[in-house]
Amino acid sequence: MGKATKYINLISDKKIKEYVAVAKLGIHTDSYDITGEVLEEKQVENIADEKIIETLNSFLGKQEQTPPIFSAKKVVGKRLYSYAHEKKEVKIRKQNIEIFF
Repeated sequence: MGKATKYINLISDKKIKEYVAVAKLGIHTDSYDITGEVLEEKQVENIADEKIIETLNSFLGKQEQTPPIFSAKKVVGKRLYSYAHEKKEVKIRKQNIEIFF
């Protein structure tokens, strides 16, 4: 839907965003995702599938979230990732989110 995606909640009462989690454990990057520069790398022991599922389930429900600096969220009319690339600090307000299954 392109740019119209941001208006989807106006035409639908369904929760339609869907995310698929793919993780590489033991890596810490400056962008908080796999595309960033690796700042730290640690060996990770074998983790039981049940522990991974338990951890993912702990994110379910309502909570406050501070958007990451490498995001398209706008602050003062400018995308946060622009501030990040310019290495400028900016106050990012928390927002209420809900994650459900």
